[in-house]
Amino acid sequence: MIKKINMFALCSLVFLLTSTLLGILPSFIFVSVAVAADEALEQNIEVLKDKNIDWFKRLQAVQDMGKGKDPRSLPYLIEATLADDNITVRAGAAKALGHMGKPEAVDFLITALKKEKSWIVRSGMVQGLELSGDPRAFTALTLILESDPNVFVRKEAAMSLGKFGDRRAIEPLKKALKDEGVVVHKNQDDDTVTVTRDVVLAAAEALKGFGITVSKKTLAFDWVECEIRRLKKDSDKDKRISAAWRLGMSKSVKAVNPLITALLEDTHVDVRRNAATSLGNLGDRRAVAPLIRAMESDKKYWARICAARALGKLGGKQSIKAIQKAIKDKKISPKALEDTLKKLGIGK
Repeated sequence: MIKKINMFALCSLVFLLTSTLLGILPSFIFVSVAVAADEALEQNIEVLKDKNIDWFKRLQAVQDMGKGKDPRSLPYLIEATLADDNITVRAGAAKALGHMGKPEAVDFLITALKKEKSWIVRSGMVQGLELSGDPRAFTALTLILESDPNVFVRKEAAMSLGKFGDRRAIEPLKKALKDEGVVVHKNQDDDTVTVTRDVVLAAAEALKGFGITVSKKTLAFDWVECEIRRLKKDSDKDKRISAAWRLGMSKSVKAVNPLITALLEDTHVDVRRNAATSLGNLGDRRAVAPLIRAMESDKKYWARICAARALGKLGGKQSIKAIQKAIKDKKISPKALEDTLKKLGIGK
């Protein structure tokens, strides 16, 4: 009988101890996790403060802070977005702010997006607004899609609007199908380029999420014709400069006459310089006479030099004779054409 009582007492004691431990354990685990989280946050803050630490470690720190979603991270992520020495870290911090999903973070991203000069950081901000899921981000993303000067940022905005799932995005995305922004992909093997309309492609992909299929006709793109139009008509000199350069890598005979016109008539010297270089790259002998004219009469010295170099690529007796005359007349300097003269076999 005594043994039974002792066994009962022992079982009761074990039960009481187990119950007590089970009651304490969740609190112990919670405290332990909280302490670990605090230590991790403090460590990440220290990493961000130390500018001597490798940028990749600072990027990892902001990513961890975003995933942790601790409100205490906000001021440090905002500071990193605005002032870190590395733009990749700044972009990562902006994305981390959106990952946190806090209203204050969204307010900051919407405001900062309007002032940020780096397109890489703006892309991070766009991704952050997408991750936030905040309805207020919709208007900001739409504005970016319509007006940001960088094609990659507009592309990011199109993709983000598609992921948002708000049907109000359909009309802005349809308008984006007319976006003229292009991305140049250079083939290192043969020095040619492929040009894609990445914003248009992103908008078409986003529209699929709303059950809208964009026709092949809408997506069809003759980039050479597009660049020719830009070279002829765009009032933005930078766009004409880029078009003149790209056309030289197109290997298209359609580009020759527009480039000749730009060589002789465009008002900006850098357009004329690029047109000369491109005509040399295309290798079409229809450009010889116009290049000689540019070499002899362009008012800007470096435009004349580019024309002479292009003639060196085209070669031929007419080109050699014209270069020799231009050197004699002091239109160009032989020192600036050492490689060209050597290639043509012309003595200084």
